[in-house]
Amino acid sequence: MTSVYGAEVSPSNESVREARAPRAMIFFIYLIFGPPVGGIAFVAGFMGYDFITQFVASEWIVKEQDITGVSQIVALSPLYILVVIFFSYFFGGLQAAATGLIITLLSKRNGTFGYVLAFIAPLVPSVLGAWMFRSAPGFASLLATTGVFASLAIRFLFRKRFASRNLNHD
Repeated sequence: MTSVYGAEVSPSNESVREARAPRAMIFFIYLIFGPPVGGIAFVAGFMGYDFITQFVASEWIVKEQDITGVSQIVALSPLYILVVIFFSYFFGGLQAAATGLIITLLSKRNGTFGYVLAFIAPLVPSVLGAWMFRSAPGFASLLATTGVFASLAIRFLFRKRFASRNLNHD
């Protein structure tokens, strides 16, 4: 047995401590990275929507003012992204925290989970948000879509961290 900060750690206690640490990290990863990823997805969606509506409004005929409008959007995109990341914690912080908590509670003991859980978990706070913002269904659906995309993107970005650690490929 070894002593860590005055507490005796047996081999069985050490495995429990190591098993709990990865699950706790899920919550913090979602809390820290969830809102900015969702915010960047929101900006990308907004820019894509603006880009498409400019060309649809002009019946897919590219005019000089359309190119100018698109170039202004692209030129301002770093500013959009910084502003959205700043405000993303205000709009998506509770949703990211709830999603991280749900995934933390439902993940395996070693902290692994799949894409299905990453897809389903943000739907729970999204349904609650849709109920709270029932007077603005567009805003509620936007938060739900952004939350699901952010959760799936975080699962993909941290795929080595969250993937199953089964090393037996028999």
